[in-house]
Amino acid sequence: MVKRRVTDEAWKALWKSEALRRDFEGRLCECAPRVIINACTGTVSKHVAVFVAAHYLNSKLYDTTHPSSWIHRKNRWLKQLPL
Repeated sequence: MVKRRVTDEAWKALWKSEALRRDFEGRLCECAPRVIINACTGTVSKHVAVFVAAHYLNSKLYDTTHPSSWIHRKNRWLKQLPL
């Protein structure tokens, strides 16, 4: 899928920006979440999970599919990830 590759590559390029990661971290710190649900797409999800696991040990981290895929019942799941 060309569209998927383009969006994934664009996101990865943005994620390399330290300013963007600091902004994301600041927003999470401001919220001080006890639960974080990661519903990013494929490879993006892995980057976010690693970041959250490294910075938010007091939160519970859950993984699920991106909401755009929830049209199919098999894609509606939620699992807790270890921190």
